[in-house]
Amino acid sequence: MPGYANWKQLYKEEYFQLEQEGYDVKGGCRPESAGEAILPFPDTAEEVLTEAEERRWKDWYGKLWKIREKGIRPDYPYSEPETEKEILQTIAQTPHMQPLLEEEYTDRIMGAVSGRCAGLFLESLWKWDSTEKQFGSIWRA
Repeated sequence: MPGYANWKQLYKEEYFQLEQEGYDVKGGCRPESAGEAILPFPDTAEEVLTEAEERRWKDWYGKLWKIREKGIRPDYPYSEPETEKEILQTIAQTPHMQPLLEEEYTDRIMGAVSGRCAGLFLESLWKWDSTEKQFGSIWRA
């Protein structure tokens, strides 16, 4: 097969992809070299397959697509919505936000400003050298 990869490489990538998506690929043929990297590095040599091996991997690749047509296995622990209607049904309703009273709003703003001031003060202390002379002059001031 000319182009990106040979049929064996395509089969391995598709097998692992279908397995992660929740399809029942146990009925298919598990790749012989599962320990190898799924995507080849550009500097590695491409494996040359015989014509008979190419046909065998191409047939197995076709079997994977038949497995995909059967759908996701029933014991798959994740449920992903696929249609717009399913997606909208799974979205949680946004909580109703009550407006803040003026005292609550003022308290939050004062807390934010005070926190910022304390952070800047502590940061300025952190930046000083740890010599007694500099720390002593800060605390005496």
